[in-house]
This record gives sequence, structure tokens and C-alpha cells, in this order.
Amino acid sequence: MASEDYTDPDVAALTASEIERARPIVQLHKQEIVDLLVRRRGRPASDPLHHKRAISIRIDPDILAFYKAEGPGWQTLINGVLRSQMDDTVGAADLILAKAMASQRQLATEKAFRSDA
Repeated sequence: MASEDYTDPDVAALTASEIERARPIVQLHKQEIVDLLVRRRGRPASDPLHHKRAISIRIDPDILAFYKAEGPGWQTLINGVLRSQMDDTVGAADLILAKAMASQRQLATEKAFRSDA
């Protein structure tokens, strides 16, 4: 039986891009072969700057019960609430800084205008 006569319904056909990238296994580097053959467990590694940290924090029982009642993902939900608070605080600080800088520019302009007069 010719190979083009056999089709496996559980295997998708190769795309043109996949066929173009294909090469004999003897041309692969050892690490590429290991990567193909070894199944990694768990989630893929993330950027070290964004790794979550395990911490201990004290939370009022009613607050904890509220978030746990949300079901799976309650810790991620708390993280999102904290991030939102941080973004709001940083945004407010940036706004205050921008207003202060604008005020300083205005004062400098007025001072320059008075000294020219």
C-alpha cells in the first residue's frame, strides 16, 4: 500500500509550513530530540519577573469566605483585586505628579514673563 493511500482520521494533515520545516531526525541537535521526546510536566515556565510568590497573609474570615465561595480561582481573583488597587494608586500618583509638574511649568512661565516685562 502506498503511503498516500493511507489516512488516519485521528491525525491532522501536515500544513505546508510544517512540511517545509520538517527535516530528518539525524539533523536535529541532541536537545531538540530531548525536547521532542520528553514530556514536560506542569505549566510552561513563565517569565521570572512575573512568577507568583507564595506568601502568608492574614485576611478577615468573612473576606476569605467571600472569595473562597467564588470557587476555583479565588486566589487569582484576590490577586486581580490587589493589582487593580495598585494600578489605581499608581495612576493617582502619576496624575498628582503630572499636575504638580504642570503647575511648576506654569509658575516658571509666569516668572519668565514677569522678568521680560
